[in-house]
Amino acid sequence: MSHALATITPPGEVTPPSVISRGVDGSAPASVQFQAAMEWLGANSDAGRWLVFSLFLLAGLATSWLVFHFLRRQARKEATLHPGSLVPALLKTFGLPASIFIVTYFLSMGVDTLGLPGWLWLRVDSTLFPVLYGLAALVLIFQLIDLLVIVIRNSMKNDHPHFEKKIISRVLKVLVVTFFLSMAVDSMELPGWLWERFHYTLFPIIYGVAILTLIFRFIDIAALLFKNKISNTQSHVDTNLTNLISRVLKAVTILIALVVILDNVGIKVTAMLTGLGFFGAAIALAAQHTLANVFASVNILMDKMYKVGDRIKFGEYDGFVQDMGLRSTKIRALTGEMIILPNKDISDRQIRNMTRDGASLIETTVSLTYAASRSRIEEAMGLLSGIFEKCPEVVSHSIVFKTFGAYSMDLNCYLMARYTNAGEYSRILTGLNLQIKEAFDAAGLAFAFPTQTIEVQSLPGKPSA
Repeated sequence: MSHALATITPPGEVTPPSVISRGVDGSAPASVQFQAAMEWLGANSDAGRWLVFSLFLLAGLATSWLVFHFLRRQARKEATLHPGSLVPALLKTFGLPASIFIVTYFLSMGVDTLGLPGWLWLRVDSTLFPVLYGLAALVLIFQLIDLLVIVIRNSMKNDHPHFEKKIISRVLKVLVVTFFLSMAVDSMELPGWLWERFHYTLFPIIYGVAILTLIFRFIDIAALLFKNKISNTQSHVDTNLTNLISRVLKAVTILIALVVILDNVGIKVTAMLTGLGFFGAAIALAAQHTLANVFASVNILMDKMYKVGDRIKFGEYDGFVQDMGLRSTKIRALTGEMIILPNKDISDRQIRNMTRDGASLIETTVSLTYAASRSRIEEAMGLLSGIFEKCPEVVSHSIVFKTFGAYSMDLNCYLMARYTNAGEYSRILTGLNLQIKEAFDAAGLAFAFPTQTIEVQSLPGKPSA
């Protein structure tokens, strides 16, 4: 009879569901098979109950192990059959959370067989199991976040300095953990002032910082995806314009966040903006140089004067564009130093862009003596052309017999070569000059150098020749 399985519950205590199902009042009798199994195992004794609990726990561990390894095996199989598919990663994602859920479920069934006192059963059922189920959900969400970030990164053609997998995944995980913590705080019987501290101070700060960081990263991702898209087309949209737009969006995001924060702390933003209107003229006057640089940067981008990576030359400056901002442009000079110039100063000057289709200009001049005949000059031009054609970095070249100088005949050489910094430029030019020197010495061609020929018409006391 079910009386053998009954558990006496002290007055005022909560009765576990399993005890109700086996209660002596006959309101909800357990199944005959379950009663028989319990009696056979001696569940009416403490040792029997612990034996049944152990069997449930072992069954849960065994089932979770089987499910975990089954999903892993299926993931390896899918990876072999369909390389590059997301199915293997998805199967691996569900392995650990499913195992935790299964063990928790079997553990809850085992606890119900122990016949615990009501207060203890209530503690376990309302505290331990929700924590374990929440842990399983948290692990699942974390792994799905990692999978999402991997998918986003794989969709990009190249890595981007601002896109960091760890940052995005950590921010998303912070949001999830904060959400779970807010639920946990709500379930706790905290004093009102402490509850308000959590919900009106701590959690909003965490959410705000995390969401702001996340928006910045997604702006970077959108900009990079757009750059990759236009790089595969014949679009005339400059990628530097994309950088400018992304920076403007970030600035607008910060302004919106600042307005929201001020509004939450009780500062009337509308009244403050009205008050700032009186100082608008003064602010505009003080920021006129900054605004001029911003408009100059837009003008540079619209006119496509240059872009990051180009070699530009103007005035006494010659180097590679490293970065283009709203206020200034950074140039790495051929001598190695970093030059930072306001965009307005650059926009007002004549710029010589020496880069085309990924190759930049190299200019060099070879001077021959006037003793060289036409055939020797043509021989020299042939030697130079052969040297340039054998250089792997040189894309195209042209040689021009340009001038009759004061003491030399000058052959101007214009090379389009692939180099992106001062070190590569120096290496290519030095290598070419060494080969020119070696080839001209072997051919008996002489380089010109500054000379003067003095013709004496007459000497004092002697007739002229």
